[in-house]
Amino acid sequence: MQRLFNGRSLFGLGRQAAAIGAIVLDDSHACIETIRQAFTVLVKRDKAEKLYQELFALFEEDLQDQGLARVAEIRNGDAEVLLAVPYWAWQDRLEQVATLLAGHKDDAELRFTWSLLRDALRDCQCLVSGTAIEIVPHHPPMDVFGSFDRAKLRVFMSATTNDDSFFIKGLGLAIGTVTHPLLYAKEKWSGEKMLLDPYQLDDRLSRANLVAAFAAPRPGRTYGVVALVPSFTYAETWKTHGADVLTAATLDPQLKALKAGQGEKTFVITNRYDGIDLPDNACRILVLDSKPFA
Repeated sequence: MQRLFNGRSLFGLGRQAAAIGAIVLDDSHACIETIRQAFTVLVKRDKAEKLYQELFALFEEDLQDQGLARVAEIRNGDAEVLLAVPYWAWQDRLEQVATLLAGHKDDAELRFTWSLLRDALRDCQCLVSGTAIEIVPHHPPMDVFGSFDRAKLRVFMSATTNDDSFFIKGLGLAIGTVTHPLLYAKEKWSGEKMLLDPYQLDDRLSRANLVAAFAAPRPGRTYGVVALVPSFTYAETWKTHGADVLTAATLDPQLKALKAGQGEKTFVITNRYDGIDLPDNACRILVLDSKPFA
C-alpha cells in the first residue's frame, strides 16, 4: 500500500503511472487508513517547529474569532484543543499557504504528500491543535494515482469493512459496488462466532481471574488462544501468568507456530490487529482485554 499510495510512488503518478490490468486490495478496511494518511500533511510541532509556527501565524487571527482562550491553550501546546481554520480564511490565504508549503516540499512532513496535494490545496481543510497542524483534502484526488485509477479491474477484499462510505466518497466507486458486492454462490460455510461479555455474566469473572485462566500454558493444546490488548501495560499482566507477548520480531514466527498446531502457550498481541490472519485452530479463543484496572 505504501509503495503505491504515496507522492513518490514506485508506480508513477498521473499519466506517467504504470498501466495495471488488475489490483487486489486484501484487508481493504486497513488500506482505507493508509490512503487517508497518504493525502494528509501532518506538521508536528516538536519536529517542525518553524513550519508549524509559520502556518499558525497565518491563521491565528481567524482562529481567535472562535475563542481567545482556546487559541491561548494552543499556543501553550495543549494537544486536546482542536480548531478548524474557517473555509473563507483558507481560501483567502491559499497563495500564501502554497508558497509556504512549496518552500518546505522536501521536508519530512511534505516529502511524500506534496506532489499529491499541490494542485488540490483549494479543496483541503486545515486543523490546528497545540501539538500539530493537519492539512487534508475533503475528497482524496485519487486520479493522481493513475495505476489505481485506470486499472481495468479492482477487487476489494475484507471481512470487517465498517466504512462503506469511503469506497464511494474517497475512492470514487459506484454505489452499486457496495450495495451489490461479489459473492461466491457455492460457499457452504462462512464461520460462526460466540461472543461473550464475562462481566455481564457473573461478578466473579473479574479481569484478574480471566487473565489467570487464559494466560496459563496448557501442554498438549492443539488450538490457539490469543489475547488482544491496547498497551504493553496490559500485556505485562498476561506475561506474569505465563503468556508470550509478541513483538515485531517474534510476531510472524509465532503466528506460524499457531497455524502449525502449537497452541500450548497463549499469545498476546499489543495494539496491532489489522491484517493478522488466524484461521480455524490457529485461534479458537480470542480475548479482547480492555477493561480498566480500577
